Amino acid sequence: MAMKKKKLVLALVLAFGVLTLYSGSARAADGFYTCVLTKAGFNQWGQGYVVATEVEQGGLFTDRLFQAVSGRDKEMLAVALTAIAVGTNVEIKADLAEASPTTLKRIMMLP
Repeated sequence: MAMKKKKLVLALVLAFGVLTLYSGSARAADGFYTCVLTKAGFNQWGQGYVVATEVEQGGLFTDRLFQAVSGRDKEMLAVALTAIAVGTNVEIKADLAEASPTTLKRIMMLP
């Protein structure tokens, strides 16, 4: 009986380890990125979007399409259009593992 318990505990530990590794790699691209914006607006379906290029970590992406979170798109686009107008960079939060258009979770103008 003790041997079965040890095998069960070992199997559970291994399964947990595999799940932890898998979930960690899936979230690895979720983060904050410093970007310059080239476009911002609404598409034909009324969804807010921005086009951004990452500038601080060696150009992780160029001209990538991001879709603003529904319900906060007007506020996000106000920040984006202001950043474009004054020529400043922004910090965005997004999960690069998502296919384009990637969901834009957060946007903030940088000084």
